[in-house]
Amino acid sequence: MNGVLCCILKYAGYCKMLGITVYLILQN
Repeated sequence: MNGVLCCILKYAGYCKMLGITVYLILQN
C-alpha cells in the first residue's frame, strides 16, 4: 500500500511539473 501511494504521489508531482511548464510556455 505504501509503495502504491508513493507511486501515485510521484505521478501527481510529475503532472504538476508538466502543467507548470505548459503554463509558463503559454505565458510567453
